[in-house]
Amino acid sequence: MTTSAAMSATLANDTAEIAQLASEVELFLSAAHVPDKVIFQLNLCIDELVTNTILYGYDDGAEHRIEVTVRLGEDSVVTTIEDDGRAFDPFSSHEPPAQIGMAIDDRPIGGLGIHLVATMMTEVGYDRIGDRNRVTLRRSLQEGPSKRGDGARRKAAQAAEINRRS
Repeated sequence: MTTSAAMSATLANDTAEIAQLASEVELFLSAAHVPDKVIFQLNLCIDELVTNTILYGYDDGAEHRIEVTVRLGEDSVVTTIEDDGRAFDPFSSHEPPAQIGMAIDDRPIGGLGIHLVATMMTEVGYDRIGDRNRVTLRRSLQEGPSKRGDGARRKAAQAAEINRRS
């Protein structure tokens, strides 16, 4: 993939800054004629991950910087989010949370956001580089369902095929 354009933003660990970031991402991607669905999904995922970093990633009350870069390629958008919070791989467990099948009023708070990120993005990744977390999101520019979003159905089909052969 050849990267043709990029935008970067640095924000403090303050949730009030997320709305401005979303506006900048939307403006950047809209100008490049990225489908609205892709922009919405990407902004939702960035919001979820940055909010989690701000609320749960730091043990002190000091100001920290979170760096977000959005790169537009020929067939996808690649986003990186870097922070100096506690080491945390949000994708270490790819299984849907247990409460996904529960009625909304019966669900405990938390757990669905990362599942949504993994479902909406084509690929997700995590690296710990020195004292920094780096989350990478890739979203295909195609309107169809993401490969990642079909993961649960693919796993079920693979398990059924294995059972059928046994």
